[in-house]
Amino acid sequence: MKTSKFLATILTASCLLLTSCGKESQAPSTTGSKADEVDACTLLTAAEIETVTGVVPGEPERANPGLNNCEWPNPGESLPVVYIGLSYKAADSWEEYRADMIENEFGDPEESGERVDIEVFGYYMADASTMQVQTREGSLITLRVRKGTRAQMTDLANMAAARLN
Repeated sequence: MKTSKFLATILTASCLLLTSCGKESQAPSTTGSKADEVDACTLLTAAEIETVTGVVPGEPERANPGLNNCEWPNPGESLPVVYIGLSYKAADSWEEYRADMIENEFGDPEESGERVDIEVFGYYMADASTMQVQTREGSLITLRVRKGTRAQMTDLANMAAARLN
């Protein structure tokens, strides 16, 4: 399994785990979230990816069957230039998200990354070139940009969130 697919699967599974256990308020909600209604491949376009990253991506493809996700191959590379996954919200606030991550032994997100002021909240992990965004609409976006910067991921995450709202 490719490294990016493995990381994306772990992050998505972690978020899904957080929404399925613990307090009642954390249970996935089918109302107010487009996680099941919107195809992750429609959240970004190849032109947007090229503008932000400078890489002309290949045609989008499903990264992990059974999950609402998409990746754009990086021609000539084994890892995709962009991966995006869409799932149910992880928490209603940064504080709740952080407490749940610590309680479920995923570590303290403030030690392995940083909070980003985007939508309800975001979580940026520089080492993994990954950002998770809890949208106002109620979905969680997981975005990975190969060798991506925080600014690039923020731009792409804002574009994807705008399509949900």
